[in-house]
Amino acid sequence: MKKLTLMAGIVSIAMLSGCGNNKSASEVVGVHTPDSAYADLSCVDVKSEYLALEKFVLESGHAVDSKKNQQDNKDMLAVFLFLPALLFIDENDKEVAKYAKIKGKYEAVKRVFLKKCVK
Repeated sequence: MKKLTLMAGIVSIAMLSGCGNNKSASEVVGVHTPDSAYADLSCVDVKSEYLALEKFVLESGHAVDSKKNQQDNKDMLAVFLFLPALLFIDENDKEVAKYAKIKGKYEAVKRVFLKKCVK
């Protein structure tokens, strides 16, 4: 009975705390990109850059969320089957870093677009 209670406690803690440091796309803060990187572009160029980055941000955000879900599922499986396996499960750090950089560029282009092209 004590073993069952202990196992239930471990599983509950793991479920409530979220074993890994995986982040969802909504938790990622964009890396600051100065507006000056896009200030010299024409409105047409800023708009095309904005649309391209918008598509890339959506795709990259989906990749971050997908990797997070995969890793969270692996975490839960490891908790139920083999707790030491948690030490070998990677996180979505690569996807998060890539997404943060793209998101920062997107935010800079959006600011330039709003200042320069929207009247």
